Amino acid sequence: MEGENCKEEGEKLMGSEEMNRRKFIGNVAKYCGAGIAAFGLMTPGKAHGVADLDSPAHDGVWRMRDSAIMQSAEWRKNAPLPKDYFDRKPEHFINDGKPVEWSHLHENWYAEGGKSLVGLVMATPLDKNLKGDISKAVRLIGGFQKSLKKTDRILIKPNMNSVHEWPGGGTDAAFLEALILVLKEEGYENITVADTCGPWGPTARVAKALGIEGVCSSTKTTLRDWEKVKWMNIRNAQAEFLGKFGGGDG
Repeated sequence: MEGENCKEEGEKLMGSEEMNRRKFIGNVAKYCGAGIAAFGLMTPGKAHGVADLDSPAHDGVWRMRDSAIMQSAEWRKNAPLPKDYFDRKPEHFINDGKPVEWSHLHENWYAEGGKSLVGLVMATPLDKNLKGDISKAVRLIGGFQKSLKKTDRILIKPNMNSVHEWPGGGTDAAFLEALILVLKEEGYENITVADTCGPWGPTARVAKALGIEGVCSSTKTTLRDWEKVKWMNIRNAQAEFLGKFGGGDG
């Protein structure tokens, strides 16, 4: 009996005779509107879906991302610190902490008239082409060849803050991978990725959790953990900011 009623309602809705598009839509709105509305409430993500949280499609996704950032920031703020984390003893330094003259300081190759150049590219959120976007942005300001030689040793220093996923914990692993691949495809092979995380590390754990270790492994790129090497107290007379903070030490 229930099946017959559904059949009758369907015939009322569709009709056996021809109907124009306007009438059909009107019938759908009349007989099925409540059901479609309920379905829409159950699946709001389908109407506003994006591939990830990079480009929030509506205010709810913005709030989700803001909450994730605040939670990771709150966690770092209250995380227990090792007792002597900020102590810099002579044995922690190269040359027992004595200043080291450092002359490695280049001009800003990407500047005109004393102002830095910026390559701005509008990325497509649902069909990302990070490698293409990076290449285009760099070409807009003159290309890698403006500052790099193929024989140069290149250091990429991402952010490795904590184990929280992007955007709270550090650099997006997908972006880092795209940058490395673009450089290697253009002939820059001598690349190293390095950083040290905050006191809630260790750095090796953070690099693995953020996917940075996996990126370096898949792209055959050297990954350095600065937590395992000594500090250096550097001085450079040409530096604009180095030595201006923290008692004059670099």
